[in-house]
Amino acid sequence: MDDGINANGKRGKILSPAANCSFAVQPFIKKLGHEVEEIRVRALKNILFKLDHKLVCAVDLVHEKQLLINLLKWFNFSNPPLKSEVLRLLQILSKVGSFI
Repeated sequence: MDDGINANGKRGKILSPAANCSFAVQPFIKKLGHEVEEIRVRALKNILFKLDHKLVCAVDLVHEKQLLINLLKWFNFSNPPLKSEVLRLLQILSKVGSFI
């Protein structure tokens, strides 16, 4: 990470695009495994929104090991909601490349 002018025109550390993509979804990846269903659902919708609107890259998400773990754990909860959305996300990630 180099010093330079950031997006706000101020001097500081500049993150690489991959770091930004990964950083943008870290809190939501963790929340996918939360005990409260509403928190899991909001986290999933947030990740899908960022992916659909190209705010994060599937190439970067595929390297997030905890994402895969939490997506698979999704089906361990009783009556998991949004099954098709979780499967869609897994399908997107599987087309990018292999998981860690």
